[in-house]
Amino acid sequence: MRGGSSAVVLLFGACLILTGLVFGGYALLLALTPSLGAIGAAAATSGAMLFLPLAFLLWGALRKPKPVERAAPAASFGPDAATVAALARVAKDQPVLAVLGAGLIGAAGMFLRDRAAPSLQRRRETAGR
Repeated sequence: MRGGSSAVVLLFGACLILTGLVFGGYALLLALTPSLGAIGAAAATSGAMLFLPLAFLLWGALRKPKPVERAAPAASFGPDAATVAALARVAKDQPVLAVLGAGLIGAAGMFLRDRAAPSLQRRRETAGR
């Protein structure tokens, strides 16, 4: 896939996930409304939708990490080697975060690429001669 179409697929997937979360919250609200009333059901639903993910993140942050073995330094140096080494280190512990980071780095590279007009590029080439 090209960069633009993969970004569209990623955006579409994120929209599907968020839509599912919204419908799940609405279903919880409707299920709790008869027993708690409208305001109580809304408060319980919002509390559950906010507290449970935050509790999971807090549990992950407070968990004792496993001892990490130090890897041998990369043979080559430079920004690309450092990026690959950082993603490899993150991928061992948190593969989903590594995939998201790689996507962000790719998107940043796409936007930061030199997009000078072809006439400017020809001028640069002739000026270097």
